Amino acid sequence: MNLGIDISRWQKGFNLQNAINEGFNTVILKAGGADCGRYKDGQFDNFYNQAKSLNMPVGAYYFGQAFSVEQAKAEANHFISLLQGKDIINVFYDVEAKMLNQGYTHLTNIIKAFCDTVNNAGYVCGVYTSESHFNSRFNDAELNYIHWVARYAKSAPKLKSGRAVDIWQYGGEVNYLHSNKIAGTVVDQDYIYMNFSNQNIVDNNNIYKKSVSQLAEEVLQGLYGNGEDRKRNLGDRYAEVQAEVDRILKAKSKSIKPKEKTIDELAIEVLAGVYGNGMERVLKLGTLYPKVQKRVDELIAERKTKDKTYVVVKGDTLGSIARKFNTTVDKLVVANNIKDKNKIYVGQQLVIR
Repeated sequence: MNLGIDISRWQKGFNLQNAINEGFNTVILKAGGADCGRYKDGQFDNFYNQAKSLNMPVGAYYFGQAFSVEQAKAEANHFISLLQGKDIINVFYDVEAKMLNQGYTHLTNIIKAFCDTVNNAGYVCGVYTSESHFNSRFNDAELNYIHWVARYAKSAPKLKSGRAVDIWQYGGEVNYLHSNKIAGTVVDQDYIYMNFSNQNIVDNNNIYKKSVSQLAEEVLQGLYGNGEDRKRNLGDRYAEVQAEVDRILKAKSKSIKPKEKTIDELAIEVLAGVYGNGMERVLKLGTLYPKVQKRVDELIAERKTKDKTYVVVKGDTLGSIARKFNTTVDKLVVANNIKDKNKIYVGQQLVIR
């Protein structure tokens, strides 16, 4: 599991390095939408360039406003045009607001038209909306796409359709699991259970021209995605290819031995990015992977609980707050991305470290 954020022009000026510093290693960018005429988000290029310079996995979403299948296809083509020249594969259709005021079957067909058009252009399209909307506004059983589900609560979302939740947006302005701000900026936050691919998806027609061994190696390279994504891309060859993938991983895990280090040392190196993500991490850690990954998850949870927040009241200074919480002004400045340590304001929420 990775921690991610999703941002748009509303976070203009946000520095993605601050997200990385707080353990968020994936970003989903708003590319544009159709709720105010078809437009490109004003910060899409800026945030994309930042993410690539930091080697962050990147996804993108499009805010929908389609009321017919034809409009959905037009929006999809606009989205595709915004993605041109960018190393992004995992993309999403944001279904909310006025779009939801449509018939059950009609809205289902609109979503399918958008996602299928985008997928046919070589991307992997998913759907974003809230848990309640997935469960009531359209026929989710027909949506064989990645599911990005919003639920602002302490417990994870559950879909009546039985579909897996690939991404859980657990907080925005309201956040029960973490401070709603990163470096002083309110940011939507996500648990990401899937791996983002920055490689082009192979033409599905080619899966019948390759051997099981070739396809298995391409799976290990991340070419066909994970979970439902992989099943969809491999079609009726999924079972035999997955069996070969499992065999290869088992054989490799026996032969790969990380340098003799403690579980804590390895977990810290994982958090520093030494062992990569997904299958790469599994292969590099071998038989130690379950123990190390468990410790990684514990360290992430510990980091969250260590962070406290404090709301500034009249008469406060960074110095007085630092003394109150046994920390330093410099730590407060870094944790909250404060540009002038002599300027804080009543009502401002500070992360205490």
